[in-house]
Amino acid sequence: MEKRFPQVLLCAACIPWTEDFQLDVPLFRKGVRLLCQQGAGSIYLFGTAGEGYAVSREQYLQIVTEFMDEMQNYPDVIPMVGVISMSMTEIKERIRLAGELGVRYFQISFPNWGAVSDSEALDFFRSVCGDFPDYSFMHYNNALRSRKRLGPKAYQQLVEEIPNLVAVKF
Repeated sequence: MEKRFPQVLLCAACIPWTEDFQLDVPLFRKGVRLLCQQGAGSIYLFGTAGEGYAVSREQYLQIVTEFMDEMQNYPDVIPMVGVISMSMTEIKERIRLAGELGVRYFQISFPNWGAVSDSEALDFFRSVCGDFPDYSFMHYNNALRSRKRLGPKAYQQLVEEIPNLVAVKF
């Protein structure tokens, strides 16, 4: 099978907050710069650390805007935004908003409201990836929260149908 995503060092950008619960922009940008300068091949926001669930729409837009602005200085590093939510509508809305800011790579996880069946997993990828054919998606195969872990056979079937599912993180 041909690779769809380069083998790179994937790093998480931590999101620092001030004492009054605002994004600490200088510290955030410094952290992103340091990751880029130390050899990260791809940097992502909003893994499953909680910020993906906890931020408001305004905070999400501010963080993604600052991130993408800083990433313009490092064209060889792939910026990726994690999108995690209990709501498919919100997942798609956040992808749309980040896409408008220039994001083309997304890390997605199954909603964690219950164990996802095989057919629901396929519907999830068809819906999310299918609505954004010009973007690339990495699935975070985190069974701890979603109660669903996909194996190699499942991914082999998925990649035949979902051309923009380009990577998996175990």
